[in-house]
Amino acid sequence: MSEGDICILDPYVIHRIDLESETDQLFHIMIKTALFQSAWLNIVSRNDIISNFFINALFAGDRKQSYLFFPHAGNTGAQSIAQSLIIELYEKKIGYQRAAESYMDILFTELVRGSRTSDEDSQRTAGSSFCRVLDYVNRNLSDVNLISVAEEFHYHPKYLSSLFTKHTGKSFSEIVQDARLRQSCCYLQYTELSIEEISARIGYQDRSSFNRSFRRAYQMTPTQYRLQHRAGAPEK
Repeated sequence: MSEGDICILDPYVIHRIDLESETDQLFHIMIKTALFQSAWLNIVSRNDIISNFFINALFAGDRKQSYLFFPHAGNTGAQSIAQSLIIELYEKKIGYQRAAESYMDILFTELVRGSRTSDEDSQRTAGSSFCRVLDYVNRNLSDVNLISVAEEFHYHPKYLSSLFTKHTGKSFSEIVQDARLRQSCCYLQYTELSIEEISARIGYQDRSSFNRSFRRAYQMTPTQYRLQHRAGAPEK
């Protein structure tokens, strides 16, 4: 790698960091899975090289592409954004976590702009089509079901179910529940909605079933999660 280059690694890939000289500087930024709870809709709806990379790495278990490499090549915009991100993470001023998430999203956008080619635009794969299915699911969590999604995309329900298993390793119902719980975390952290209102918005029939699912996934109740993570709470 050269000065200004950026490399995004699959979180599960084995790697080692070596510097050629003592004067070299390399910033290693680890993105926690929790980041995707608040940024999930933005990531999925982008349907670009970075969003497809993360979806394959996190849900499909696809190890065919273990990294994305973006050479500097005069892209001063990406370099400037990356520097601002590093400063936020280093200084840790009030609100730095939300600022860092915003810089990360802008950085991804700038990297895609700098790397996009006409060949990439013309090569839409089945994986890209599946991104649109995931996007639809996430935008209709309150009443989504396998039949409604199959009708929207003109698939047979059995075939659509097999696509979810193929691309994510999970069933349709498991993906929907995961998405609902991710969305509930955003509501708990950034809104004043009651637990009943949140459970209704994300498609649960009652608060008790929502509480059971939430506790099973996060080992705490929604109320406990809100107290620990809500916006305005002291950031560590």
